[in-house]
Amino acid sequence: MAYEVALGIARTLIEDYGADPTVTAVVDDLETLVVPMANPDGSVASTRGNAHEVDLNRNFPFMWVEGVSSGRPGSEPETRALRDDGLRHPYVVGISYHTAANYVNLVWNYTPVAPRHEPELRALFEPYAAGTSYEVVLGWHWYSVYGEYTDHNYGTRGTLDTIIEIQSDYGRTTQIGLHVPRAIAVLAAARRGLEGRVTDAATGAPLRAVVWVAERRAPVYTEPELGDFHAVLVPGTYAVSVWAPGHRPATRSGVVVPPVGRERLDVALDPGGSDFGFAVAAVRLPREIRDERYANTSVPTDALGPPDGRAYNLEPGGEIAIDLGVEVADHAGAELRVHAGPAGPTDTADVEGATAIDGPWTPLGSIVGTTEVDLGASGTAGVRFVRIADTSGGRFGAAGAGYDLDSVEVLPPPAADADADADADAEDNADAGEEVEPDAAADVGEDAPADASPDGFLDDAGGGDGDAAPDAPGEAGEGADGGEVEGGGGGSGCGCSAGGAAPGAPARLLFPIVAALSAASWRGRRA
Repeated sequence: MAYEVALGIARTLIEDYGADPTVTAVVDDLETLVVPMANPDGSVASTRGNAHEVDLNRNFPFMWVEGVSSGRPGSEPETRALRDDGLRHPYVVGISYHTAANYVNLVWNYTPVAPRHEPELRALFEPYAAGTSYEVVLGWHWYSVYGEYTDHNYGTRGTLDTIIEIQSDYGRTTQIGLHVPRAIAVLAAARRGLEGRVTDAATGAPLRAVVWVAERRAPVYTEPELGDFHAVLVPGTYAVSVWAPGHRPATRSGVVVPPVGRERLDVALDPGGSDFGFAVAAVRLPREIRDERYANTSVPTDALGPPDGRAYNLEPGGEIAIDLGVEVADHAGAELRVHAGPAGPTDTADVEGATAIDGPWTPLGSIVGTTEVDLGASGTAGVRFVRIADTSGGRFGAAGAGYDLDSVEVLPPPAADADADADADAEDNADAGEEVEPDAAADVGEDAPADASPDGFLDDAGGGDGDAAPDAPGEAGEGADGGEVEGGGGGSGCGCSAGGAAPGAPARLLFPIVAALSAASWRGRRA
């Protein structure tokens, strides 16, 4: 029934276009991806696993737990295909349809800690549940899962992804009538919030950037090819920071998201500045979480950006892989500085590096607290991804347990010493019998100041507010699993996604819907 609903959403978007105003607005304004079936092997065999007997909805490399999750992290082609699509096109909103229960299942599914976007998730999906027998729950409190798709999408790209568990009444007409209109309504409602475009101030080119809303302490990402973003936010006033690899950050305070429509914030970033961890690639937990009083309220994205005193606690034996967003080549001196958080001055960890998201991984050394890492010491020519594995131990679930990771900083090559060069020239000239005049342009006992590292993204650069555009009515799509596929892919079952963006506007909202998965986005930007 999950993929019947996903196909019903696609059919409605096509057949009702031009006749139904809500459907027409969704098609015109959003880019929607529908994945009707995420696990064809399992669907044919009526099993949760694929042909490798791996449960795809426990195979994603986010909060993967040995002996609890399935396969190896991201080992299956279905899982990697869905993951890689999300990396290429960060979705704004997603729905995964599963069977069989009566729940609107919000993230997180791995922890009892509430998601930081709970207000937005409830604003999107409580109307979905209204008028049905469905209960809105935070996933862990109903059914904890590790290596799950919707957690992966939310935890690595900020997608507001949700599972809809379809009730056991499998009457096709009933289920299509119940879910499809509500999915279309979510797609339309996902347009609300903040949108804009991030570009290079020097060239005007779109940038692959991260957008941080301070009040949510969580990032969303631009569409790499277009530079546009959309963040679903409930009405309010926010402080927004924007950063891209190789560029100076910009911060805007007092950004007002209206009760109706959306606010626009375009930002042009100046080249320069320092680079820090850009995105979460993967996370391993040492064990599943069983205590609803679980004290570790940190999340992996706390380890991104410049050091700010907010850190991700890896848990004893836990691991995290960070995408630096840039290729870091070996040079003289250290290339990386791993910053420990306030609770971790003596924490220890092993560090590995890779040029590809799935490795192979090369050991780069062991660290204590805040430590610099020299790639050349391990014979490594360059890295794009860094994996940090706790070795400090401690009690699982305790606040601050495991390595306390605040930031991974990319260090520039050492600057040439202008004074040393001038002295060498003077000696050469003296040897040649020439009189040397002091070079007024050379530093006298001082080095030229280097670019200051961004302090919590507080440098204010370009950008501009725009008028809030009206919303299109409607809802977001969902994904289903035939055994269990989580929003966005994986699991035995089907999935669908939807997304979209307004034509003529730089930003697009991406929305995936998966039959057993689903999501959506603006045209030019996925929701």
